[in-house]
Amino acid sequence: MSEEQWQYFQKTMQQKIRKEWADRFRQMKKDKSWTYDDIAKVARFKNGKVVAATISRGLPAFAKLTVLMHEQCDEKKSS
Repeated sequence: MSEEQWQYFQKTMQQKIRKEWADRFRQMKKDKSWTYDDIAKVARFKNGKVVAATISRGLPAFAKLTVLMHEQCDEKKSS
């Protein structure tokens, strides 16, 4: 694989990964009927607008952790 192909692959995968996290986050919000204000309370942000702005730049670690916890709880309920 050439360097150019590798860079294209990395860029493409980063975009797909970012989109997948965003989709999983939206699904969690939908499952829990949460708003950005609800998430702001949990994460101790000033308000939901701060959370929305933060997430629009890419899912931060606290949001990824919340998604993972949500998914693990759902897996345990399904078992």
